[in-house]
Amino acid sequence: DMLDMFLQGMFGVVRIVMYVAPIGAFGGMAFTIAKYGIGTLASFGQLMLCLYLTSIFFVVVVLGLVMRMCGLSLFKYLRYIKDEILITLGTASTEAVLPQMLVKMERMGCSRPVVGMVLPTGYTFNADGTAIYLTMAALFIA
Repeated sequence: DMLDMFLQGMFGVVRIVMYVAPIGAFGGMAFTIAKYGIGTLASFGQLMLCLYLTSIFFVVVVLGLVMRMCGLSLFKYLRYIKDEILITLGTASTEAVLPQMLVKMERMGCSRPVVGMVLPTGYTFNADGTAIYLTMAALFIA
C-alpha cells in the first residue's frame, strides 16, 4: 500500500508536469523571441526542416537497405506500423508504443524471445533519432 501511494504521488507529479509543460515551452519561446527577435523562429524552422529531411533520408536509405537485404518491403512495413508512428509523433516518445510493437513484431513472424530481446535493447542503445538531432543541432549552431 505504501509503494502504491508513492507511485500514485509520482504519477500525480508527472500529470502536473504534463499540464504545465506547454506553458513552460511557451515561456521559453516568448523569452527567446523577445530577447533575440522573431528571426530565431526562422532559424529554428530551418533546423527542424533539416532534421526531418535527414531523418527521412536515414529511414529510406539505411532502413530501406537493411529491409531489402532481409527481403522485406520498407513501405509495407511502415504502413503496418503507421499507428505507432503517429503515436510516436504525437507523444515525441517511442516508449508509448513498445507494447504494441512487441505484439506486431510477433504477428509478423518474429519469435517471442527475439522480439523480447531486440526491441527493448534497441530502445535503450539505438537512439538514432537522438543522435541525428544532436549532430544536426551541433552542425547548425556551428
